[in-house]
Amino acid sequence: MQVRRVPGTALANQTNSDIIYTPPVGLALLRQKLANWEFYLHEQQDLDSLIRMAVGHYQFETIHPFTNGNGRTGRVLNSLYLTQENLLTLPILYLSRYIINNKADYYRFLLGVTRYRDWEYWLYYLIQGVAETALWTTAKIAAIRALHNMTIDHVKKPRLKFIAESWWI
Repeated sequence: MQVRRVPGTALANQTNSDIIYTPPVGLALLRQKLANWEFYLHEQQDLDSLIRMAVGHYQFETIHPFTNGNGRTGRVLNSLYLTQENLLTLPILYLSRYIINNKADYYRFLLGVTRYRDWEYWLYYLIQGVAETALWTTAKIAAIRALHNMTIDHVKKPRLKFIAESWWI
């Protein structure tokens, strides 16, 4: 994907089409903001990784660097970042489920940071999402493992052997 080059991108309220947010415009400005975002994630070592992830997610979403797929990309970047920070061994934390299920809060808290610098609710929201998603993912992995073990047990059970002649008698 290439960085957005077209002006006129605006995020609107889905119910009444009011413009809620207009992301930055101009290739040079977008590249500068993306460089700042990357620097923040890699150089601000004095902050907890979960806080940096939440702030970094806000930054990425407000930069809105692509014409399409910013939300999905931002959510994938969260998991990759937590993996890079050794908080996950694999990028399997599916935050999209939490964000989509709590979409109104997601947009309200994002906008709260943009308009009022209200970081507390945003940070709590996203960290709560990580906690809930971690519990859900752990339960899902346990269910998959249980099903895997049941399948192995089922395959190992002895089967009745049919003699071809007995079918004709």
